[in-house]
Amino acid sequence: NGISGAVAIKGNYIGLNASGTATIPNGYAFIFEPFDPETEEGCDCVVDEVSPGILVSNAPNITIGGTTALEANTISGNEGGGIIMYDVAGTYAIQGNYIGTNPAGTARMANDGEAAVVATSTSYSADFTLGGTAEGARNIIAPDTDNIGVLFSGPSSNFVVQNNHIGTGITGTENFGGSNGIQSDKSNTTIGGTGTNEGNLIKNNEIGVLLTSAGVGNKISGNN
Repeated sequence: NGISGAVAIKGNYIGLNASGTATIPNGYAFIFEPFDPETEEGCDCVVDEVSPGILVSNAPNITIGGTTALEANTISGNEGGGIIMYDVAGTYAIQGNYIGTNPAGTARMANDGEAAVVATSTSYSADFTLGGTAEGARNIIAPDTDNIGVLFSGPSSNFVVQNNHIGTGITGTENFGGSNGIQSDKSNTTIGGTGTNEGNLIKNNEIGVLLTSAGVGNKISGNN
């Protein structure tokens, strides 16, 4: 919370034992909202209680994973979501991870919580990439059966989702679906694309992509 420099989280099992064969859920974290006397906003109180694998709050310039096998994280079995990022305002990349599966991406080991990946922005300057076109950038995202794969909210900013498997595993044949594959109320979000390694494979969910507000500048193409 409040880290000012660049941070990289790579090559971990988070929520699993050392062999990646059994879950060891992480405990609880509390989100504290301070009171701002200038705007009279906030409450100096705990506003949420979460237990994700990775929690990022008000910290810019975060990389989770990478494009090589050694950089990949497996983030599974946690009680409050895989990755939760609050108040994003900076540059973020989530690449090459297994979120809600075993380290091979062949069996579901879901995180509980509203969604496997949550990102909320309070700034118009956030630059957020989930996946990417580079070889090895694909995330394997398996929500719990009643939960969301990827959940975005907040003001318009540059959010890009490309080359991921959402609701399925490494081969694309596994059934790891949830309620909504991607759910967003943002503007200027790119989901997929027509170039090499831009489209996402989104399957087995009740709804593939759900836009919950009349945003502008959203681009959805090239997905299966």
